[in-house]
Amino acid sequence: METYRGLKIAKNASEKEKLIKNLERATETLGHPMIREFYGESKDSYYLLKDSRILMLRFLERFYSDKKEKD
Repeated sequence: METYRGLKIAKNASEKEKLIKNLERATETLGHPMIREFYGESKDSYYLLKDSRILMLRFLERFYSDKKEKD
């Protein structure tokens, strides 16, 4: 939510790219083996988390590019 709000108020493209990269790095940590212990070792959980990260990043990148075209 913080990234979305930041994208709405960011003043330039480099700020927006930085917000998306920070979120990407944060979500990558969810795939770390120590974090995986919290949500279990099931393949379903792993793929659900992986796909949700991808979908979320695609949405934010699309939001960013739509705003970029309007500016």
